[in-house]
Amino acid sequence: MKNDKDLIAGIIGVVATIACEIVLQILVSLELAKYSEYGLSSLLITGNRPSLILGFFVSSVVGGVISILLYQGFRKLGSEHLIIKCVGASISAWVALEYITTIYFEGKLIPIRSMSGYYCHLIGAFVFGITEGILFKRYLFPKQIIEESIESNHMEQTPQVDEEVLDTENIEDKNIVNKHSNDKSVYDIDKLLK
Repeated sequence: MKNDKDLIAGIIGVVATIACEIVLQILVSLELAKYSEYGLSSLLITGNRPSLILGFFVSSVVGGVISILLYQGFRKLGSEHLIIKCVGASISAWVALEYITTIYFEGKLIPIRSMSGYYCHLIGAFVFGITEGILFKRYLFPKQIIEESIESNHMEQTPQVDEEVLDTENIEDKNIVNKHSNDKSVYDIDKLLK
């Protein structure tokens, strides 16, 4: 399959909603929030009857679409700092979805929630973003991890050159050194002395 990375990104979105739901179920059991993620998502469909199964499907679709869009964006714009970017995107999506929920549904189709419910869902958005970032880094952008490891090892092994040690007058032909400047183990004397 050519687009299996998109499928993996969608699955990562579903897994991230599960992690978010686990945290929110704990917060609901502590009576800090009235609805979990799946419960609130299902209310958008049912109106006043929360359903975890229906909420799972609604949240999975939204989470999967967000993850696929993020993957495509990271693929084109760069995949540095994935966890931070995923958390930022997750919070942005949370703000947009809460705004839509508050304007169109809350108080009309679903009862008004307490402020602690909003904060709990914000915590859920953090968990979603962190989970998504970790899984993106592990399954969609593993080359970046390998390249960072190689670069850090190369930086540690690169010998330091002291300008006093280099004496350009003892080198008979600088062109021999410059000819090998593409080789990273040989230094370009002219660049080092400037």
